Amino acid sequence: MTLPQTLRSDRERSAITIMEFFVKQMTISMLKPEIGADPGYESFFRNYSMLMSTNIVSHYLIDQASELEIAELLMETVSSAENDYNRTKILHAAIGFSLNSAQIGEERGLDLADISQLIAAGNVTAKEILLTFINCNEFILIFAMFEDTIKRILVEAGSISADAGLREPKIMIEIKKYLENSSALRYFMIQISARTICMNFTDVEAMWRYFVAFRHLYVHSGGRPTPSWLPKFEKAQADLLKRLRKPDLASLGVAETLMSFVPEERRLFMVPDTFANIFRNFVVAIMEALYLSRREIKA
Repeated sequence: MTLPQTLRSDRERSAITIMEFFVKQMTISMLKPEIGADPGYESFFRNYSMLMSTNIVSHYLIDQASELEIAELLMETVSSAENDYNRTKILHAAIGFSLNSAQIGEERGLDLADISQLIAAGNVTAKEILLTFINCNEFILIFAMFEDTIKRILVEAGSISADAGLREPKIMIEIKKYLENSSALRYFMIQISARTICMNFTDVEAMWRYFVAFRHLYVHSGGRPTPSWLPKFEKAQADLLKRLRKPDLASLGVAETLMSFVPEERRLFMVPDTFANIFRNFVVAIMEALYLSRREIKA
């Protein structure tokens, strides 16, 4: 779909603003839904609101603590975990209960050797360690919430059956079919192009495939790239960067940011704020564009 000339001009004039919104700013707000207008969007909005509110509080608490305090707390978790079952046994005995468990007496604990080495080498700070796992959890949860909401919308529209599976790479394909069948694709693209750097649906699909690769990375290998995962990621990244290398500042800015994410084989990929920001704003923009386009065709 070709965007109107006026819309393209508006995009060019606001390229820097969009880039800042889409990549660099800690934007978390969503368009508020009209009560009862779209149950799927309302549900996503409520769940998203709870997630982001708790994440912001977590970011604030980490920011208030010193680097030394965070490092000491991390190390204390290791020593504390070594005797957790024995402590639990003592507490049970104090209130008259007997705890017999196979875990009692075993050599148990946690191993933060990898994290300690990263911190000691100056590759990462203790605060960055905590923040990267908050970002990782946010990424996985927003992905799951989005996936669930889209399936709900498609089932209600009769596009797929309630028992049908919806594989992640196919989500955008099914969304496009749904939008075409409901005559909402034009409205969707007007909204998505005004809210993101995606100028057509192929851009949306390319960006989605890129993030699907990272979802597989965390769900299937705990965030550590495998020899079989890396080629798939590199293809998804190359396809996306090819589409982002356009003569406008917003696309070039996002492309530059995405190129800075370089997963290494067997080494835990640390999720930086910029990664979380891009994904979060991308999903929020899709949800808002769907909501507004669905509302438009109902009007």
